[in-house]
Amino acid sequence: MLFSTVLAAAVTKRDYTILTSYTPGCLCTASDIHFKEYAYSAKIAKCERSVSSGEKARVAKPYGVAKSEYPNYIFDHLIPLSIGGSNDDDNIWPMPIAQENGGKDVVEKKAFEQLSNGQITQRQAITMVLNYVNNLYGTSYTADRVMSRRCAGQNH
Repeated sequence: MLFSTVLAAAVTKRDYTILTSYTPGCLCTASDIHFKEYAYSAKIAKCERSVSSGEKARVAKPYGVAKSEYPNYIFDHLIPLSIGGSNDDDNIWPMPIAQENGGKDVVEKKAFEQLSNGQITQRQAITMVLNYVNNLYGTSYTADRVMSRRCAGQNH
């Protein structure tokens, strides 16, 4: 019930969106500079969290977010690291703190728990997160499209 309540509340908040051409999303690979380990029974590549000030500047620029505004944003991984997302610029975007009510974190945690317990596949976990994002921001991400973009973790 909580999951559907979060989704229903989120659909009304669409005053900001993810620029899908700048944040297409992508997965961690063993060749990623931030690769940490293969995790879970599915052996999913996981990266360590690392968002430098230079990366924040590169990611914020196409969104028009000035450095002085950074405290109003979370530099969020579109595909969470916990389910195999990359630290590449293509997977990070400035998420407005005022707009995000913690719903994405709830969905990410549920996806992580089910993936790590072997209850769902990585594709299903990514689909859970992207369905939430699509409902909140009016985007049209798909797991197939994101999963086909395995970044090398080389920041732009």
